[in-house]
Amino acid sequence: MAKHADLNFKGFSGSIEASIEDCCLFGRIQFINDIITYEGSTVPEIKAAFEEAVNGYLAHCIEVGKVPNTPYSGSFNVRVGSELHKEASQMASSQNENLNQFVTVAIRNHINSLNHNKLQISEYIQSINQSSSKACLWGAVNQDSSQSAAANFPGVPALTADEMIKQAIH
Repeated sequence: MAKHADLNFKGFSGSIEASIEDCCLFGRIQFINDIITYEGSTVPEIKAAFEEAVNGYLAHCIEVGKVPNTPYSGSFNVRVGSELHKEASQMASSQNENLNQFVTVAIRNHINSLNHNKLQISEYIQSINQSSSKACLWGAVNQDSSQSAAANFPGVPALTADEMIKQAIH
């Protein structure tokens, strides 16, 4: 079964899975404690069923006087070990921040860095795909040695796949 969560409605995310045996699509509202499922035969049907499930869940919560689970509360526990906890607390204090502010900034910076690297790699791959020297570059990468690559592709530097990725990131 292939799983891909890209349904979003009223702040809720939903999964889509396929059952080959039953010839249907089904899913579950993600990241909440309650178990809310839905199904359909086509993509438009599963999307409509997901939205109906969210609306039904919210209506049920109102009806029974329950606060609905929220997908993300903004609070979570992280176990980091005592030494890292100590270092983070000391660093936060030296920056005139509390530990929550320090960790929030650290997580945001890491996510931004990962997104930036993905974008750079994507742009680099796109530029290679659009380049007329694509075949030469891949030929140079696939050669056993720099010497044979240089002989077969004059003027094209012989790069390993790791070197290409490093260049894409920097």
